[in-house]
Amino acid sequence: MPPLIESAARRGLVVAAFVFAFLALGSTGGAGGLLALASGIAGIVYLIRQQCLRDREARAATGRGVPAAALASYGVAISFFAALPVALAVYVILRFIFPDYIVSQLEYSVNVMAQIPEYAPLTAQLQHILDHGPVPTPADMMASVLMMMMLSGLFIGIAGLIIAKTINRK
Repeated sequence: MPPLIESAARRGLVVAAFVFAFLALGSTGGAGGLLALASGIAGIVYLIRQQCLRDREARAATGRGVPAAALASYGVAISFFAALPVALAVYVILRFIFPDYIVSQLEYSVNVMAQIPEYAPLTAQLQHILDHGPVPTPADMMASVLMMMMLSGLFIGIAGLIIAKTINRK
C-alpha cells in the first residue's frame, strides 16, 4: 500500500481532472450542463471509492481497516491535492488571461439587479464595492476556491469514511 500522501497526491490529480471537466462543461450550457453534473458526481464517487479501496487493502494486509481518522484525512488530503491545480488555474485565468472578468461580472450583476426593485439594497452594496472597493482580486478568488474545495473535501471525506466502514465491515 503506497504512503498516504503520495497516494492522495496522485488521486488528487484525478479528482482535479473531474473538477476541470465540471468547470469546462458547465460553461457550455445545454447538454454540457448535464455532462458537468455527471463529471461532478463522478469526481465525488471516485474520491469515496478510493477511501473504500484504501480501507479494503489495509483490511486485507493487516486484518483490520484503516483507523477512522486516517481514512477521513485521506479523503481530505485527496481534496487538498485536487484543489491546488484548480486554484492555480483560477488564479492564472483571472490574473493573466481575463484580468477584467471580476469587475465586468460585478458590473453586469449591478445592471441586471438594478431592474428588480426588491434587489435595490444589494444593488447599492455592489455598486459601492465597484466605486470604492475592495473588488476581489485573483488571489482572493484563488483562496476562495481552495477553501471551498477543502470544506467540501472535509464533508465528502467524512461521508466516504462512513460509506467505507459500512461497506467493508465484516
